Amino acid sequence: MKSQTFGIILLAICIVSGVGYLAANALTSTLHVYIQLLPENIGSGDTLTISVNVTDIVSTPIIDAEVTATIGDLEIIYILSQHGNGRYQATIDTPIMTPGTYDITVTVQKEGYHLVRTSTQLVISVVD
Repeated sequence: MKSQTFGIILLAICIVSGVGYLAANALTSTLHVYIQLLPENIGSGDTLTISVNVTDIVSTPIIDAEVTATIGDLEIIYILSQHGNGRYQATIDTPIMTPGTYDITVTVQKEGYHLVRTSTQLVISVVD
């Protein structure tokens, strides 16, 4: 009888531990971040739109996240506004940017999720 009781207690501990592990994982989930630059071909002085879609691991849109973008060494942080359904956007005028290639780094923060930082490149061409 003692071995049966021990087995039931051990099973209960495993179940409780498993639930605790799942709950802890839910609080540190990974976000998926997709960046789109519009237009794809841009000249110096044009307007650039940075559009970012944020979802969780099962493609559920994430709302109320803090989404920012920085462009190269300009040391300007752009705050992207929320446009519903996990979509965030910022419009940027580029007259201060000379032709060349710039790294755009997007950072996404949301309570209960890992911070995500991802980059893409922007090429600004010479306008004739």
